[in-house]
Amino acid sequence: MPSSNSYHPQSRTTAALTLLSSVFFIWGFLTSLNSVLIPHLQQVFQLSYTESMLIQAVFSSSPLLISLPTVKLMHSIGYKNTLLFGLTLTAAGALAFYPAAAAFSYPLVLLAVLITAMGVAALQVVATPYAVALGDRRTASSRLTMASGINSLGTTIAPYIGALVLFSAVDLSAQVKAELVQGPYLVTAAVIILLIIIMKISFLPEPQQISVKQKQKTVPAWRYRHLLLGMLTIFCYTGAEVSIGSFLLSYLNEQSNYTTQTGAKMVALYWAGAMTGRLLGPLLFRYICSRKVLFINALTAAGLILYAVVSPGISGGWALIAVGLCNSIMYPVIFSIALDKLGESTAQASGMLVMAGVGGAVLPIMQALLADSSSLVISLIIPAVCYAVIMAYSLFGWKPCILGGRQRLLTE
Repeated sequence: MPSSNSYHPQSRTTAALTLLSSVFFIWGFLTSLNSVLIPHLQQVFQLSYTESMLIQAVFSSSPLLISLPTVKLMHSIGYKNTLLFGLTLTAAGALAFYPAAAAFSYPLVLLAVLITAMGVAALQVVATPYAVALGDRRTASSRLTMASGINSLGTTIAPYIGALVLFSAVDLSAQVKAELVQGPYLVTAAVIILLIIIMKISFLPEPQQISVKQKQKTVPAWRYRHLLLGMLTIFCYTGAEVSIGSFLLSYLNEQSNYTTQTGAKMVALYWAGAMTGRLLGPLLFRYICSRKVLFINALTAAGLILYAVVSPGISGGWALIAVGLCNSIMYPVIFSIALDKLGESTAQASGMLVMAGVGGAVLPIMQALLADSSSLVISLIIPAVCYAVIMAYSLFGWKPCILGGRQRLLTE
């Protein structure tokens, strides 16, 4: 008769995925909170589009600093301890907002954003391949899509909460308005610390390396063509998603005449669309190939953005909000395709893919520069081009292939 502490792989895997979903939620919350933090601080510190977008640039460029060190941590101390490291760093960054806001210093706010973002990037590096490894590779897209659905719950809630906290009060001094950001980040830090305690005392299985043929084990990650193209596609996807999320409130204010608070709440609908699609994604993938869904969504997103360009106004604003639904399955599908058949290079490849998220720093700055020099409406052309790249990856770039000498396609 088995003892009470016998190993139950399925139940422990389920528990691990549940805890991982909490991690996905946290980084989604903190990422989309930027959607209202940027316009709020733009008003508080009287910033231009480009200056305010430094928040997003700092946040999205952090993977360049932390991704590869996180991969080394995964190999040396394991997945669980690396998760705890990422959570601790994230909590430290959230706590740093308190003195930064109290000092009324935009550079200190950017430093708090950087620390928080480095923690979030570390969580992305370890949690995503962890979710892929905890189960059958053939169902990896479904697991990542479901976890991303929880991530999108965080991205949906954050703008709404941010709107209530940051834009509900009027006739306040700039100093007091700056200090309004302390509350959401302090609460987030408290939740993270509680999660750290739970994870510290919980059993989390260490995933086994994906089994591959011996001859594939020595192939460095950078030689996989579908990984390199996947990095380009992740670069474009994160850039497009972040750009629209960051500029949506300004578009709604300028083109649709919504108040700041109403527009901020509507930004939550953009992220809610992503959450809805990600929760429905696993069911949809039972009947339609994930790559086909990726193509259809990218094509639709590009069309919606072009509509917002040629028909600025209320309908254009709703078109941009609808892009959130199109975004829903893109990241998990691209990520799982790019990791396909990488074997022992999976952890390194995951770090490379997370680093490709620097598109969320580069492309919003490019759009901000174009918005300052031309107009916000015209600048939407940049994310539209990004979705064209995603379409190309879903059609041509996804096939697992090793570069070098004669290219070799990887098959079962």
